[in-house]
Amino acid sequence: YINLSILLISLNNLDEAEEICKKGLKIQPLNDNLNLNLGNIFYGKYQFQVASELYKKVIKINPLNSLAFNNLGNASRELNLPKEAIRNYKAAIKLNPKDPNYYNNLSVALVESGKLDEAKENLNLAIDMMPEFSHALMSRGQLFFNEGEFKYALNDFDKCQNDESKARSLWCLYALGEKKEIYKRIDLYSNEDKENLMVASFSSFFSEIEKKDNANIFCKNPLDFLYFSNLSSHNKSKSNFTNDLIDELKKIENIWEPIGKSTKKGFQSNINYNLFDSEQKNLKLLKSIILDELNLYYKKFSNKDCLFIEKWPKIRNIKGWYVILQSQGFQKVHIHPGGWLSGVIYLNVVPSLQRNEGAIEFSLSGEYFKNIKSSKLIYQPKIGDIIFFPSTLHHRTIPFTTNNERIIISFDLIPN
Repeated sequence: YINLSILLISLNNLDEAEEICKKGLKIQPLNDNLNLNLGNIFYGKYQFQVASELYKKVIKINPLNSLAFNNLGNASRELNLPKEAIRNYKAAIKLNPKDPNYYNNLSVALVESGKLDEAKENLNLAIDMMPEFSHALMSRGQLFFNEGEFKYALNDFDKCQNDESKARSLWCLYALGEKKEIYKRIDLYSNEDKENLMVASFSSFFSEIEKKDNANIFCKNPLDFLYFSNLSSHNKSKSNFTNDLIDELKKIENIWEPIGKSTKKGFQSNINYNLFDSEQKNLKLLKSIILDELNLYYKKFSNKDCLFIEKWPKIRNIKGWYVILQSQGFQKVHIHPGGWLSGVIYLNVVPSLQRNEGAIEFSLSGEYFKNIKSSKLIYQPKIGDIIFFPSTLHHRTIPFTTNNERIIISFDLIPN
C-alpha cells in the first residue's frame, strides 16, 4: 500500500492513491508512511489544511520523521503561516542536517518573510552540499539579481542550464549592457530550442529596443497577434450565460493569492483542476465557444511566417482556471511559458474611472527587463469579451479601487 500510493502520487493519480492509502490505514491506522503519503495527496489536491493535520499526526506518531516536518513547513507556507513554516523547516534540518532540500525550502520561507540574508545563508549551505542543485542556484541567482549583483546572478543561472535559467541569464546580460553576448546567446538558445517561450519573449523585447532582428523565430512581435471577440456572437442572452458561468465557478474550490502566481488581492481556482474537464453545462458550452474561436484565430493568422503559426497545435488541448479580483486587486506582469496561445474571457468587469482601472495591459517589457520605449497596449474590457494572444506576450491587470469583483476565465492552448 505504501509503495503503490507513492507510485500513484508520482503519476498524479491522486484519487486512486487516496483510496490505496485509506485501505492501508484500515490495516495500520498509525503507520507514519501511509499518513505521510495521504498528507502529500491532499497537499497535491491543494487541500492544505487537511494535509497540515495529517503531517501533524505523523509527527505525533514519529517525532523523528524529518520529512513530515519539512512537508508541514510546505503546507504552512501555502496557508500563509510563514512563522510556522520557518519553525517546521528548522525542525526538519535539526533532525536531518544533511538534506539540502530542507535548507532550500527554508530559504523560500525566509525570502517571503523578508529575511533575505538568512535566506542566502541557507541557500549557500544547500549549494555547498549539492553544487548542481538547480532549485537553490535559481533562488540564489534571483536574490543576487534583485540586489543588483548581476554578475553573481549570471554565474548561478549559467550553472543551471534549464529553460528558465537561460532566459534569466539574458535578463542579467541586459542589465549589464552586454549586447554582443545577448545576440550570441539568443542565437545559441534558439538553435537548441526554438520553443523556449521565456527566451522568445525576451528576444522580442530586445529586438524592438535595439531595432535589429535576432535569431528568435517563434513570434517576433506578439502584439501583432492580438485577437478580440465577444460571447454575444455565440449567445444571444449573453448576460444570462455569464451569470450562469459565475454561479458554476463559485462552486469550484479556489485559493486566496496562491503562492508563486501573479494574482494579488484575489482568488484563483486550484491550478491542478482544469475548468474544461468539468461536466457543468455552461463550462462545456464555453469550451466549445473557445474551440470555435481558436479556429477563427488560426484562419486569421494562418498566412503569418513564424513558428507560432507553423507549429500550431493540431490537438486543441486547453487548460482553464478562473480569477476573482477584489478591491485593490491586480495581476502582476507575467507570461504563460507552459502555453502556446493564451486567452481570457471577461464575466464581470469594473468601472475604469477614467484611469484604466481593471484594464489589461499588454507589453513587450517584463517584470525584470523593461524600457520606456517598449510597445504596449491597454484595453478596457467589456462583459463577454474574449481576448487571445501568444503565450509569450507579457500582460498585467491594472489595479482598481471600487468594491466590484472582476471575474475572468483564463486558459492556455497547450503545445502538442
